[in-house]
Amino acid sequence: MTASRSVSQKKARSRKGAAKTLPVLVESNCQSGCSDCALAKGGKCGGSCPGTASAAVSLMPEFKVIPGISSRHQHGVDYDQGDLLILTKMLGSALGPGPMCFDAHHGGAISQAVQEKHFQGAAGEHLAVEFPPQEGSPSGRKRHAVVVGLGRPDEVSKRRICGFFNYALDLCAHYQAETLVLPIFPYRLSQGSLSLTATAAILRCITAERVRRGTLSGVKEIRLLCAPQAKSHLSRGLAVQHTLCSQCHIPGFAEG
Repeated sequence: MTASRSVSQKKARSRKGAAKTLPVLVESNCQSGCSDCALAKGGKCGGSCPGTASAAVSLMPEFKVIPGISSRHQHGVDYDQGDLLILTKMLGSALGPGPMCFDAHHGGAISQAVQEKHFQGAAGEHLAVEFPPQEGSPSGRKRHAVVVGLGRPDEVSKRRICGFFNYALDLCAHYQAETLVLPIFPYRLSQGSLSLTATAAILRCITAERVRRGTLSGVKEIRLLCAPQAKSHLSRGLAVQHTLCSQCHIPGFAEG
């Protein structure tokens, strides 16, 4: 079990302006060898490179929205089959009913680690619990459940959620996870400040930006686990094809 703090604390200012289409390929990953690559200059690839389509498909992880959070499925624990499960915790609050179901699914190991490590849920902290490989897994890779602190409920903003998703992608690289499971529970404390559609759009935006920069490593599939009524809202957010900021300044996790 480990707990650590986010090391990225640099301030970033948002800039207003027209949204841009998300480029999905960075020149360092292209094998076409164009002499005047638009991506290298921060622009958009014209699509003439023979390697563009195949490289983009191989780099961008697949998003899946799974409407499995219900009483029938015990808040979605039946779908806890990825390499990395990420749960969240607000500062000073107990684990919610949803995370507690996953905790029970893992024999109470998550809540025990939270108690032993005195994990409070400050923004930019995480607590990891390691589990044996899933039975029948061809890779034999160990699995991890990570609780990530979001800070106080009144601090949760679009910038904080962007930082959280960026942090989640870093955790995928750290734990060499190819599949990431992100449960989005009903009655979450952030629902008053951020809609489901906006939440999913931010996830896709930061993932595509990491692909563009060539800093996304390992993860091949991101599963959003949700209630049935939330599926259409999340799917609309994942379908957003433009950047949400005129110029991306990936925020430090602790920024509000």
